Amino acid sequence: MTQLFDNLSFHLHHLKNKQKCQYCSCAPASALSEPETKELESAGSYSSEESRYIECTLGCTGNKKIRVVSVYVPNGQEVESETFFYKLKFLEHLKDRLLNIMKTEDFLIAGGDFNVAPEEIDVHDPKALDGRLCFHILERAKFREILNNGIVDIFRTFVGIDRKEFSWWNYREGGWQNNRGLRIDALLSSPQIADKVLDCSILSKVRGWDTPSDHAPVMGDIDV
Repeated sequence: MTQLFDNLSFHLHHLKNKQKCQYCSCAPASALSEPETKELESAGSYSSEESRYIECTLGCTGNKKIRVVSVYVPNGQEVESETFFYKLKFLEHLKDRLLNIMKTEDFLIAGGDFNVAPEEIDVHDPKALDGRLCFHILERAKFREILNNGIVDIFRTFVGIDRKEFSWWNYREGGWQNNRGLRIDALLSSPQIADKVLDCSILSKVRGWDTPSDHAPVMGDIDV
């Protein structure tokens, strides 16, 4: 994986999980096309042991800086469980962190697996999934709090409110074959960055590869 990014002249920064993956299944990573990152930060107690958050500060045009965040929100496992409420607390903590970045003059790009489908258009069957994990009203409300504070959902803003596309399909029950998916992966940004988006798409064909991840990448082309 590292060699792939090197061949593309990208720089890969990652966190290794410090404990067994009780709540998570992968470590987040950010690929940056700048030659150097200036700062790596942890988001505190909710990420230090589980490697759920990595943040890089890099230079931009003029004196501006960009904060690039990669995040892996806990799945929650089961509604009303201890891990479900842990997920809600993580989303609250994430909101506070992103809003603190927004208070600076830095640009913000935050991407990753948020494990929340924000709107009905983001799930294959809103009625059947209402109240289910990743589409529960409490999870959606926490995610909505992030967007209500000026942070932009790049994909939804770029493609419009009517396009139904997913980024995750269950391995079981023919999820991919029947397009029974959810859009739970996202790119978020500050408004200034959203104005510079040239393209944003979900590479859904990747899900059809041999031995694929159950997630498809979300790609953004941003002119900064």
